Amino acid sequence: MKTRELLKLDSKTMADAIQSMKVKECEKHAINYAKMLGVSHDKAIMAAVHAAFISDQDEHVSMRVHKAVSEMASEESDCTEAEAIILSGLYLMLVYKKTNGFQLMDTLSSVLKGKS
Repeated sequence: MKTRELLKLDSKTMADAIQSMKVKECEKHAINYAKMLGVSHDKAIMAAVHAAFISDQDEHVSMRVHKAVSEMASEESDCTEAEAIILSGLYLMLVYKKTNGFQLMDTLSSVLKGKS
């Protein structure tokens, strides 16, 4: 599926499609969509990883990643809130898939916080 085809899906079908993607496909769509919006992939992935691993906020990992990517995207481009939500969803799932889930991320985050 091409990124433009993914974007034409209704929200439920899109969410299901993103969740079922393999890591490489999810990454491809994240990179393509970031490029479409004029957002740096490198900055987006770093914002997502930083929010997931290093943030000292008490929010759930998924909310931290969503906020970080959405804020970064709105600073870099004139994307709409709906576009930022899709972008953050792609990066959320990408980080989730690359780290074998947020349970691992929450554990690592606890370890990193203890060292500061």
